[in-house]
Amino acid sequence: MGAMANGWVHPRITGNYGRDYQMRSIANHGGIWANSQTEVVYFMAQGLDGSKTYTQTYPKNALPESKVGYFWSVIAVDSAKFQVIPNSLNRFLLNRESGLEPNPDGSLTIAFAPKKPMGLPQPNWLPTPEGQPYNLTYRFYGPSQDIVSGAWFPPPLIEQK
Repeated sequence: MGAMANGWVHPRITGNYGRDYQMRSIANHGGIWANSQTEVVYFMAQGLDGSKTYTQTYPKNALPESKVGYFWSVIAVDSAKFQVIPNSLNRFLLNRESGLEPNPDGSLTIAFAPKKPMGLPQPNWLPTPEGQPYNLTYRFYGPSQDIVSGAWFPPPLIEQK
């Protein structure tokens, strides 16, 4: 389907598929449309366990905001219908409008978990469905050249014990 690093898949092509009917079908299965890679780059992590806590830390010199000209977001979707997951916060994504709070050293830690991890600011937490599998999708609109070329991937998800 594409390149993989840090547990994230970067589709080999999106938006303008030409005769690549396999990728067109894959994109249509997960959504109804995908822009070209100069407009937006998607990264996916699939089959995550909603009962577990995963964290992800961006170094201060590679925050998500620094990788886009326009907008970035990460959403959690169910693994059956690829729909956002209802939760008590009515929070369905994290992005620059989420009020994310950086760590004292300027890095950024976000978490995907059924309950807010202790010590993590609430804006940095995206609730997940306890006991159910789910997927994460990042969107980077107006991506930096290192994203478009496939040289950069989001940091790995670290399962917390």
